[in-house]
Amino acid sequence: MWEASQLVIWQHAGMKLLNSRTITLNTWDFDNEIMAESSEGVNSAQTKVVRSCYSGNPDKCFEEFRSQGKYRNLYQVENNTADVVKSPNSVRFVCISDTHTRTDHLLEGGVLPEGDILIHAGDFTQRSRREEIVAFNEFLGQIKHRFSHIVVIAGNHEAQLDATWTGKTLFGRKFKVRERVVPSEAQELLSNCTYLLDETIELLGVKIYGSPWQPEHHNLGFNVPRGEPCLAVWNRIPSDTDVLVTHGPPLGIGDRVGECAGMRVGCAELLSTVMERVKPRYHVYGHIHEDYGMWCDGVTTFINAATCHTPRVNLYTVPQNKPVVFDFQL
Repeated sequence: MWEASQLVIWQHAGMKLLNSRTITLNTWDFDNEIMAESSEGVNSAQTKVVRSCYSGNPDKCFEEFRSQGKYRNLYQVENNTADVVKSPNSVRFVCISDTHTRTDHLLEGGVLPEGDILIHAGDFTQRSRREEIVAFNEFLGQIKHRFSHIVVIAGNHEAQLDATWTGKTLFGRKFKVRERVVPSEAQELLSNCTYLLDETIELLGVKIYGSPWQPEHHNLGFNVPRGEPCLAVWNRIPSDTDVLVTHGPPLGIGDRVGECAGMRVGCAELLSTVMERVKPRYHVYGHIHEDYGMWCDGVTTFINAATCHTPRVNLYTVPQNKPVVFDFQL
């Protein structure tokens, strides 16, 4: 039986460390959406983040960042599965992501622990169909008594919730009439949670910002071109964010695709925004199933909470990773 993961942050002098480039913001018009921000916007008084010149090549950008010491303070965080008493004067978070309709196991005793706030970092569907969204909401209804609040963002598989998505098919299939959804229905269909789309909510004294975007990945939802377009999205994140929830990972931390020495696919501008400007206590994400885990640089704890693992066959159908639990000290 799975147990919840408790973050026990520790640094070992001999632990293998991973590895600044400052990051300028230019205005970017994303189909006239309000997410486009300029350096004169909300965060103009804060540290300015500039685009990496290697944004379009994540592997090369990772090596460049590492050579400049971007990851020099990064260490892995121990995943202690023992039951622990909630820390005093704290808010307990339980984090999952990328369940892809596979939530039945989470209803089993002992798998999904109780907490104050449940976070789901996107990809709760497989094909963005209406019935999948409805089923996910029903699942949330079955577990909502375990939490004071449930916070959910979309992922790239929730393409129909993306108002900018122009695709007609998903994974080669056209949507039947009964499967269709329009983005404005999102909160209505997800009535058992708080659905965040580039916005902040303060719960129990903790400021949580949620955003579903990630660098372009096939013809799926919430895709953004790398470089300045991504930076414009991340520039909307308030600098006083305590817990940041994105679907995609930052470059170099929980973003490796492939079972062994896979390529890096995280976002350079997201990494720099987190490390240089926002500096949240926690950054929760998913998207990359193969690189589930936790890391810390002494300022931010990074959590890839992907529930499903992606083996070489039977993609997206193996929910093997444990929920991640952490106590946010107030």
